[in-house]
Amino acid sequence: MKLVIVTAICALLLACGQKETDVVTYSHDPDLCQFHSSPCQKSVEDIALAVSLSLTRPDAPSETPFAFRISANKAVKNMTMRLEGRDMFMGVIPIRLSQISDKQYSGQLLYGSCSSGYMVWNAIVTFDYLGENRELVFAILADNTV
Repeated sequence: MKLVIVTAICALLLACGQKETDVVTYSHDPDLCQFHSSPCQKSVEDIALAVSLSLTRPDAPSETPFAFRISANKAVKNMTMRLEGRDMFMGVIPIRLSQISDKQYSGQLLYGSCSSGYMVWNAIVTFDYLGENRELVFAILADNTV
C-alpha cells in the first residue's frame, strides 16, 4: 500500500513540475485579423455593408483587459458580441457593448490564457440591418506578438 502511495505522489510531483516545451512554428493563417497593421474588416457583400474591429492592444493579450471598437459603414441595430474558442472549446464569453452612435460600438475584452501557446478566439458579432439579422466572425490570435 505504501508503494502505491509513494508512486502516486511521485507521479503527481513529476506532472506538476516544469516541463520542456517544444518550439512549434505555425504557418500564416489567412483567417486571422492582423491588428498590428490595421483594423480587421469583414463585409456582407450582398448589401455592401462593411464592419471593422479595432483593438487598443494589437497583441490581444490574454488575462489583461483591453478596449475595442466596432465600426460599420451603415447604421445597424441591436449589435451583440461574444467570444468563443475557434480551435478548442473555451466556453462562450458574452461581451458588453456600449453604443457610441448608430454606426459605432465599443467595449472591453478579457479572456483567459491557453496552455498551448496558440489560441484563436472568434469574436462573433451579430446585428440587425434593415430588419435582417446578420453575423460576422473576426478571428483573434491571443498574445499575438507579430
